Amino acid sequence: MNFSSEGLKRILFTDLGVRKDQKIIVAYSGGCDSQVLLHGMSMIASNDQTVVLVAAHYDHGLEENSKQWIEACRQWAIRFQVEFVSNSAGNKLKSNKNIEARGRELRYRWLACLAEPDGVVLTAHHADDQAETFLNRMFRGGDITQLAGIRFTRPILHGSSVQLVRPLLGFNKEHIRTYAMEHGLDWIDDPSNVRNDADRNYLRNRLLPVLYERGRVTRERLVAATEFCRQISQNHEKSLTERFLEIVECGAKSLLCLADPINLSNVDLDDEPLVFGLMRLWLHRSGRSSPTDKQMNSFLRQMKNSSTRYAELPVADGQIRYFDRKIYLTRLIDTEIPEPGFVSWDEGITKLQEIGIVLRFVKGDSGLPQDCISSSALSFAWHCGHKMINLPKRSMSSMIRKLQQSYRIPPWERRLIPCILYRDRIVWVHGIGTTVDCDSLDTLEQRLLPCLSQAG
Repeated sequence: MNFSSEGLKRILFTDLGVRKDQKIIVAYSGGCDSQVLLHGMSMIASNDQTVVLVAAHYDHGLEENSKQWIEACRQWAIRFQVEFVSNSAGNKLKSNKNIEARGRELRYRWLACLAEPDGVVLTAHHADDQAETFLNRMFRGGDITQLAGIRFTRPILHGSSVQLVRPLLGFNKEHIRTYAMEHGLDWIDDPSNVRNDADRNYLRNRLLPVLYERGRVTRERLVAATEFCRQISQNHEKSLTERFLEIVECGAKSLLCLADPINLSNVDLDDEPLVFGLMRLWLHRSGRSSPTDKQMNSFLRQMKNSSTRYAELPVADGQIRYFDRKIYLTRLIDTEIPEPGFVSWDEGITKLQEIGIVLRFVKGDSGLPQDCISSSALSFAWHCGHKMINLPKRSMSSMIRKLQQSYRIPPWERRLIPCILYRDRIVWVHGIGTTVDCDSLDTLEQRLLPCLSQAG
C-alpha cells in the first residue's frame, strides 16, 4: 500500500475519527517521517480550508546543530504554508539518567498544552517503529499489555482529553521514503539515530537487518504479533477494569490524597501481575505514568514486609503509600514540621497552608466552644503521639499514638497534622475528635468542630 495524502485523509478523518473542525498539532522533528506527515497534511489543508495545522518542533538540546534544525523546520513549514511553533528543553535533559523517557514526557506535556481540549496531536510513528517496539519490549520482559505495542490513538498523557494519533502505523519506512523522494522533500538526518548505545538503535541498525535478511522474521510478522497481543491485552484490560471497580473506594479520598484509594484486602499480594496491573490502571486513571518494574517490585517487597506493613514509592508529583491494606496517592510534602512545643494559632494556620490544608469550623453538638475559638488561648502542637488524653465515655486516659493506631489514621497524617490546644491542654486530635478537657469547659456558646480539607 503506497502512501498518499488522499490515503492519509481517509485514515485520519474516516478510520480514526479525527474532526476537521479542530486544530491539528503535528509533532514535527524535521526527520523524514515527520516531514512526510507534515507535507501530506499540508496537501490536505490546501484543499480543505476547515483543516487548521500547527507544526510543533521540540528541541531536546542534546545535539550541537539543534538550533539550526529549528530554523530549517521553520522554513519548511513556511514553504508548506503551515503555522510553526517551537520550544526547547534547555538543560533539563543533559544530566538526566533516562534521557529518552524524560525527553518524551517533556515533549508530550508541551504538545498537550498546545492542543485544544479534546484536540489531537499527530506523530509519525510507522510500521517499522511498531516492529522495533515489540522486540524491544519483549527483550525487556514486557507483559502482554506492553507487547501490544503502539496504538493508533491514545491519550497523550494519562488522564488527558488530548489524543495522540499515529496515522502512519500502516506504512513502513520504504513507503514513507518513496513518498519523500517523489515529492522532492528534504529532511534532517539526526546523527543520534546511527549511534548504537541505545537499545532501540541497536535493534534497528544491527539486529533487525540480520533477522530480515534470513527471511523467517519479517516486519509484517512482528506487526501481526503485536496485533495479536493487543487483542489479548484488550480482554485482559476488560477483566482488570472489572476487578479494579471492585476495589477502588470511590469518594473515600482522604486528606492530602490525589486519588481515591484502592483496597487490597481481598487481593493476593503474591499475585504480582494482578497487583501491578491494578496499580498501573489506578495510576493511569489518576493521570499519572507507571513506575518502572524495578520500582514496583521494590514497593511490593515493602508491602509484604510483616514487620512494618507500610510502603512508599515516589512518583512524578506525588507519593504512593501502602497502609492498612490500602494504597494511597498523596501529594509530595516537603514542608518542615515544627519541633515539639506549642505553636501560636496564626503561625500554625500558616504552617497548615504550607502543607496544603485548610482549617474551618462546622457547627455541631460536640466541638470547641465558639468563645474559645475567637480567643487567643488556642494553639497548635505537632509530635504529640506520646501525650495522654481522656476521651468522652472512656474511664481511662489513652496515649494518642495508640488511639491513632486503633483508629487506623495513616502515618503521614499523624506526622503532618497537629493537635489543637486550649491553654496548653490538648482539646482536639485529628481523626479522633475532641477530648474530655474540651467538654469540661463551662460555656453556653455554640460548639464548633474543626474540619480539615485540601487547599485548592
